[in-house]
Amino acid sequence: LEKIIFAGDIKISDSSFFKFNKCHFYGNVELDEMKKFIFSNCHFYHKLEFNHNFEDGNFKGSVFYKDVNFSGLTFKRINFNNTKFYKVPNFEFTEFSTQISLSKITIPKTKQAIEDIDNIDHIFLTDLEAKYRILKSMAIFSNDYEKELEFFSNELE
Repeated sequence: LEKIIFAGDIKISDSSFFKFNKCHFYGNVELDEMKKFIFSNCHFYHKLEFNHNFEDGNFKGSVFYKDVNFSGLTFKRINFNNTKFYKVPNFEFTEFSTQISLSKITIPKTKQAIEDIDNIDHIFLTDLEAKYRILKSMAIFSNDYEKELEFFSNELE
């Protein structure tokens, strides 16, 4: 599917493969029971929810405007090249069967992440620090020293 605007919530399930290119998702997106997916140059304006592990995933060039939770998932292969996150993603307990490249992803610095939050009283800075710590570990695993230093700096701010 190409250049489609999804105004409401969608659930994608029971598929071995699907591909979206240059699509905009204004509602929540729920992914369930599939093996491979491609979201190339897509924009996610609300929640993206995963209910299943995946063999092959691709978010190349996509943009995430809200929190994304990859926590507890297992990916055999995943592509985040040129992906932009406006909120710090959660990769806690996420497993990758192969090294992933973080060199071409954009994640906000600590101050930007905090400024984007509507109600600062409800944020736990330790959660934000933990997200950066996990990202730093992923960069170390990928031998990406530049991203390792970037995430370490954000963790300390």
